[in-house]
Parts: sequence; structure tokens; C-alpha cells
Amino acid sequence: MLNKGLPVELRGLKTCDSCRKAMRALEVAGYDAVLRDIRTDPMDAEELARAWDALGPALLNTRSTTWRGLSAAEREGDPKDLLAAYPA
Repeated sequence: MLNKGLPVELRGLKTCDSCRKAMRALEVAGYDAVLRDIRTDPMDAEELARAWDALGPALLNTRSTTWRGLSAAEREGDPKDLLAAYPA
């Protein structure tokens, strides 16, 4: 459960419709939400490891244009390396 007295940082993309919807929902619910755009302010290795531990493969957007443009060899690589190279 989130504490409404503390700011909430959402990591995502400022151009992402789902991220914008999530921000609006948090604000409507009374949370002080901040969107951290991972393209301009990427996660460091420690943050990425924590996110991977919490979410696992769901962290990868396998429906994206970026994913579809990757070679089979790139897709089979370490997912954390892919996320670092292609944060979107």
C-alpha cells in the first residue's frame, strides 16, 4: 500500500499513453506522483536489478517496435543488458 504522504516515482516514458494514464490515476487518487522518463534518466544497474527481481520478464516490452527490430541473438542475450541498451 502506498503512503499518500510520500511522493510516488513512476518510471516510464513521457510519451507512453499507459504511463500518462497511470500518472493521472495516481494524481486523482491523491498521490504526489512524479514521472521519471527512463529515456532521459535511465535506471542504473542497481535499480535495474531491483526492478528485474520484482517484475522479472514482465519488465521487457516484447510488443514494442524496438523488440521486433532486434535480432534473434540480441533477444536471447541477458535481458538486463537489453534493458540498459534499450530502456524503452
